[in-house]
Amino acid sequence: MSKNCDCPACQNYSRAYLRHLLSIGEGLGMRLASLHNLRFVFKLVKSFKKAKKVRR
Repeated sequence: MSKNCDCPACQNYSRAYLRHLLSIGEGLGMRLASLHNLRFVFKLVKSFKKAKKVRR
């Protein structure tokens, strides 16, 4: 998780709470981690597309 991330998980929950949820196997922890990871991947793909347009 990142301090600069704009996903709902990072904006609404502390890293300690997310770690706690994951450590006890709570389903919400996995759901929030998935939201964060999807947001990261979408931003990464967007930056790749932007870089590809610049190269043309």
